[in-house]
Amino acid sequence: MPFTLLKPDGIDLSQNFTFTGTVAGVSGGKINQIVHEATNSNSSAVSVSTSGTSVETLNITPSATNSKILVQVYIQPRISDGSDSNAKINMDLKRTISGSTSTLESVTSFADYRVGNGQADALECALFYQYMDTSHNTTSAITYDVQLTNILSSSASCRFAKMTAFEVLAWVT
Repeated sequence: MPFTLLKPDGIDLSQNFTFTGTVAGVSGGKINQIVHEATNSNSSAVSVSTSGTSVETLNITPSATNSKILVQVYIQPRISDGSDSNAKINMDLKRTISGSTSTLESVTSFADYRVGNGQADALECALFYQYMDTSHNTTSAITYDVQLTNILSSSASCRFAKMTAFEVLAWVT
């Protein structure tokens, strides 16, 4: 069959089209569900302690034990230091299944700044983080928890945090 160039006004989308053959370089997955949480706001900053502070949690119940969960986090931390030259916070992503909690990943110096003038300084920024959970192996409810830990800062807070989880059923690598 000869190739026909279709111009922008040349396709009638109300018709049915049948395709036979293969297309190279095309792959994809199937998103089964999306869950989103955004509980903190600019008006109620969460103070971040030195022992780890939960800034956002999200619950999702996978439909298959072999699905993958893509977790995306968008956080706006603020760290300040009254006189030292360093301030930073670390981040942990935790997962709880049936009461058992594990740390999926720890990010040292998730937000970090260093200045040398000895004056009171602050850093406020928006940070994006994502993690692909490929090992949950359950159809029970999963809770993901983002925790920030204040390291070297005289004060740290989180202005807002948003978390989205995508259950991916088909994944092509």
